[in-house]
Amino acid sequence: MKNIYQNGFSLLETLVGIVVLAFSVAGSFEMLRLSELKQRHALVDIRVGEILREYTDYLLYLSYDLLPSDGAVISSGDLYQVYNQV
Repeated sequence: MKNIYQNGFSLLETLVGIVVLAFSVAGSFEMLRLSELKQRHALVDIRVGEILREYTDYLLYLSYDLLPSDGAVISSGDLYQVYNQV
C-alpha cells in the first residue's frame, strides 16, 4: 500500500529538478554572455596595443628636426600626420 506522502514527494522532487535545470540553463547563458564580454575586452586591448605601437614607432622614426622645439603636442588625432609641410 502506497504511503499518502509519496505522491507529494514525487511532485516536490519534480519541482526541485525543474529548479536545478533552470539554474543550470541560466548559468550557461550567463557564461556565454561573460565569454562574449571577455572577447570584446580582449579585442579592445589588442586595438589599444596596436595604436600605442603605431605611435611609438612613429616617434621612433620621426626626424629630430621635425620635433616641436617649444614642447608642443606631437600628435593630435591622426597618428601619421605630416608636421612640416614645407
